[in-house]
Amino acid sequence: MLLRLRRHRADKRALNPKPQRGRIAVTGVRPLGAVALLSALVECGFAVEAIDDPLAFLNQGRGTVVVMALDTVVRRRLLLTLRSRHPEAVVVGVAARVTADGVRQALLLGADTVIDVGIAPAVAAGTVVQATRGMTCIPIDIARAVADVPPTPAVELTDEQLEWLRRLAERGDIEKLARSTHHSRSAMYSRLSKLHHQLRVKSNDDAVRWAADRGLL
Repeated sequence: MLLRLRRHRADKRALNPKPQRGRIAVTGVRPLGAVALLSALVECGFAVEAIDDPLAFLNQGRGTVVVMALDTVVRRRLLLTLRSRHPEAVVVGVAARVTADGVRQALLLGADTVIDVGIAPAVAAGTVVQATRGMTCIPIDIARAVADVPPTPAVELTDEQLEWLRRLAERGDIEKLARSTHHSRSAMYSRLSKLHHQLRVKSNDDAVRWAADRGLL
């Protein structure tokens, strides 16, 4: 769905031409009450597409900017995938309430910045514009709290790998995990070792913490 504003009169358009910033994908923000954000983004010069599949939007080269809600594990995992496959994309997270933990989580997943649905739409749209210029705009107190966030490695987790981490978080027993997933003990250790390398961690506890910090468990 492409949102367009009504055309202004020619004389006003000549005096105040709107910048053309290309297409931007917006997904999942309506349930959070951020409908006005769509119009504000159009006012900023974006051609807005309200879609369900931002990965397809990027894969097809329709644009390089995505604004997405981060209200579910599925969406947070999607953000991880977007960052892994399209490191050049600008991804802005939208949250019902911006907190230090939520911003840290989003940045760890690969978001460039996070906006609160409660702020003025024009301010939120301006934050998106700043993100396209390589700048992250978040409140100072939150910025201080998340100042030590490390770069996010390009990684995608499968359903099976996430299930391993969930079971390890619950029980922490590799032998039980191996039996429940129909792997031998040695095969389970080998798979977990590869997962450690993928996540750049040293242990199962580190891997569980990695996923928990990103809201994936």
